[in-house]
Amino acid sequence: MQRGDSYLVNLAFPTLVKTNLRLEEVFVQSEAKFKAYVPGEFVFFSPEKFVDIIEDQVYTYPMKGTIDASQPDAEQQIHKDSKEMAENSTVVDLLRNDLSQISAKVRVNKFRYIERVVSFNKELLQVSSEITG
Repeated sequence: MQRGDSYLVNLAFPTLVKTNLRLEEVFVQSEAKFKAYVPGEFVFFSPEKFVDIIEDQVYTYPMKGTIDASQPDAEQQIHKDSKEMAENSTVVDLLRNDLSQISAKVRVNKFRYIERVVSFNKELLQVSSEITG
């Protein structure tokens, strides 16, 4: 990172979860919008659709910025938050660059729009963008 090889890092690490369920059961019972199951290895859940390929177009929908929808003026708060704006702008720029490695025409179709995500017992607002190539 000190050499400038990275602009954005998402810290992730294995988390021990104790349950009587098998991975397949965890996967089946999950209500996540997007999920994956690799038999005997792991399950993965996300409200974010990372990549979609439709005909000759590649789409990506980065999410950066989350707020509890019950907060007063939640949508206005998340849109004017400078930290959230900076994170969203950075990830959009990085993904535009990534898509340009495999696509001739890359564009941001939608920048910083709100998606509603239901999480357990509350609703969240997520700031998303749509990029195609």
